[in-house]
Amino acid sequence: MSPPPSLLHLTLVTAVLHIHRFTDLSAVPDHLVFLLFQKTLAAGKLTDYVLRMFVATGNEDVLQLVKALGVRRVMKPILPTREFSITANAIVSIF
Repeated sequence: MSPPPSLLHLTLVTAVLHIHRFTDLSAVPDHLVFLLFQKTLAAGKLTDYVLRMFVATGNEDVLQLVKALGVRRVMKPILPTREFSITANAIVSIF
């Protein structure tokens, strides 16, 4: 019979499941931030919002892993608004 999972393990698994609901990780100790980041990556839960939250902790291990993996923030395109829209006449004049 295998031993029951530790409370730390259960806490990290639950935190990964709900990582998108967190707003700040500053109260989490550094070694747990790194474990949480690794488990978040393994679970495929890393979004731009979650990445910014981990980077904001300033944890050196997290920053090194982000750099080593080449993880970058997603740059969302800016769609033209009414003030800067391209009209049909402008498209014709380009060609």
